[in-house]
Amino acid sequence: MGVTDMTVSRWKTNKIQPSMAQFVKIARLLRVDIKGLLEVDFDAEGKII
Repeated sequence: MGVTDMTVSRWKTNKIQPSMAQFVKIARLLRVDIKGLLEVDFDAEGKII
């Protein structure tokens, strides 16, 4: 996808989020509906979990 390991690490720890274009690429690579990637859950403080 042309992103660094550091970028993926930041995605995984919710420090940053992929751009919409990156979400589209991820969905295509995983062969999943993008809607499933965009569904999120929040903790008691309103942070994405």
